Amino acid sequence: MTFTTFEDAGKFYRDYAKAAGFSTRVRSTNRKRNEIKNQLITCSREEKWKSKISPTEKTNPTAGLNCPARIYIHTLKDLAYSFVKQYNNCLESKEQAERESDAANFHTVIPCATKSSIKAQFQDVYTHQKFREVQAQFRGKANCITRLTNSTLGYSVYEVREQVSSSIFNKFVVTYDSVAAEVKCQCLLFESRGILCRHALSVLSFERVSQVSPRYILERWSKKVKRQHTHIKSSHDEPLLEPRSKRFDDWFFVRKIFANLHQNWRS
Repeated sequence: MTFTTFEDAGKFYRDYAKAAGFSTRVRSTNRKRNEIKNQLITCSREEKWKSKISPTEKTNPTAGLNCPARIYIHTLKDLAYSFVKQYNNCLESKEQAERESDAANFHTVIPCATKSSIKAQFQDVYTHQKFREVQAQFRGKANCITRLTNSTLGYSVYEVREQVSSSIFNKFVVTYDSVAAEVKCQCLLFESRGILCRHALSVLSFERVSQVSPRYILERWSKKVKRQHTHIKSSHDEPLLEPRSKRFDDWFFVRKIFANLHQNWRS
């Protein structure tokens, strides 16, 4: 791809990033005298880092995604500018890994260590990666001691003590509404990561609950969910462009034209 200026190339990639659902930043720029020779633009969440705030207090404990999306713009001899499509290789590898993961989700099953009917609910719906996280919470339930502190008209309050070392216990307050089939834990793991915590699972076992409410089985972790970003056209899969991807591309093109017309009209 060639462009007349760096600004045109950058604007093109920002529009692509907006359609794909991520933001960008200029990571590095090389100059010769006052002229820009090349520029690297990456996803704004390229680097992977973890917040210092405890996951129980922050709804998004992992702020970086280690996103591989990037472009490299450099000057050609004819003073046009071009994308070096090395970022497409990263995206292609990522898509291949996703396709292999999807195939494994549909054709293999991670066995349950116990006969828990609640665990079987998640096993049937969730992807392998998310189900492993659920299994970790079920294993952590073994370190929890559950005690009922108050109960009124189907609404119960529990104190769950989790042993984190030989002499240290952390306390969590868990409430359970048997009428609404709703469980809430003070650690807020479900609110932050979308999976039930070991404290809530311990209370559900104490209450002898055999099936959790559908509200706790999120569609976003389902093995049947369709990846929306595959509707975005990229150079490495253009020969295999699906009709729905082409429709999305046409829609985005028309939307961009109307946006430009609206901007010109306002100005």
